[in-house]
Amino acid sequence: MVKARYGDKVKIHYTQKLSNGKILDTSKNSQPIELRIGSKLVPVLENAVKDMNIGEEKTVKLLEVM
Repeated sequence: MVKARYGDKVKIHYTQKLSNGKILDTSKNSQPIELRIGSKLVPVLENAVKDMNIGEEKTVKLLEVM
């Protein structure tokens, strides 16, 4: 299976939640977002999807505000 790597263009679905579980935004019922790994647009997200396989799911904490 081919894994995503730097330079690849990937499409992802996302769900943005607060720590209490409340959903702020999601792409589940619309088109996925597209990003190029290594573009430094959202480095934490790009690093999280690097090495993932098609169809794989992952939870990523991007920012926690207290």
